[in-house]
Amino acid sequence: MWEKIFGHETNKIFLGNMLQGERKTPSLLFYGPDGIGKKKLALEFARSFLCLDDPTDDYCQCRSCRAFNGKSHPDFIYVEGQGARHDILIEQIKDVEKKAVYAPVLSPYKVCLIDGADRMRVEAANSLLKLLEEPPTYWLFILIASEISQILPTIRSRLMAIRFEPLHREEAARVMNQQNIPQGDTLARLSDGSPGKALHLAKTEALMWRERALFVMEGIADPYLMACLARLEWLGDMDVDRTQTFLEMLLLILRDAMMIKEGSGLLLYNEDERERIASIFASTTLPALKKALLETERFYLGLNKGVNTRMILEALFLEIHTFLKE
Repeated sequence: MWEKIFGHETNKIFLGNMLQGERKTPSLLFYGPDGIGKKKLALEFARSFLCLDDPTDDYCQCRSCRAFNGKSHPDFIYVEGQGARHDILIEQIKDVEKKAVYAPVLSPYKVCLIDGADRMRVEAANSLLKLLEEPPTYWLFILIASEISQILPTIRSRLMAIRFEPLHREEAARVMNQQNIPQGDTLARLSDGSPGKALHLAKTEALMWRERALFVMEGIADPYLMACLARLEWLGDMDVDRTQTFLEMLLLILRDAMMIKEGSGLLLYNEDERERIASIFASTTLPALKKALLETERFYLGLNKGVNTRMILEALFLEIHTFLKE
């Protein structure tokens, strides 16, 4: 079942068992890192749950499955965050409450999928709690969240939580290759098994920014560092989003350098650049690398809109330059 979705085999088996016999309608919570397939599997499970014929058939063409694939199913309610912060508002949950009084139309059941449940405002969460305490008959609630800690404990206690782990890098690479993404294997490693994150890295040209981060690190020990940086025109063309991607790549490079120093033997994020990273930091001590990593994290977390990104990066490079001389 759900062969179009890579990985999560244990969760697929568990959810598949819920479709056998009379379908139970507990309230479910799908949680785990972003971009690993929680939403895709939730949608496929919702389609199967509402199916009128064979819920184990991925290509079923019953009236319910056809309506679901057309995104016009009368018994399916999808709630997602609104605005720049993608918050779920009380008005959205109130709308679900109004629909809760109506019986199913096409299927014997109704499914309400709430995507980004960890971004519910408090008043919205309290309103949802009332629904979960006495869920409408034949209603199945599925909540999706990245940070389970951001969901009220009173809500969590009424949910059957299903943990989603990152895909194996090979599985994430298959997703990328299926979509014909150039250098998909490399992006899959950099995303740590998150196809959604890997696609984001592709869109933000992360590999170009990784190359630039490696180039800067190759010259970081130069005594005339500021003069070298002044010749890098691209430093002046970076907005906050590009700077964020650059720093993400730099963090992964520094983490890999530490793993090489520690001799862990584990697969690196930048496995394809292992020898180059080892050469760049060959004479750098492990304590110096740790300082450089922590400082880079501090700059990354402190990024704000409207900052002078060139000034920020030059300050960071000078700090790393100082650490690596220790």
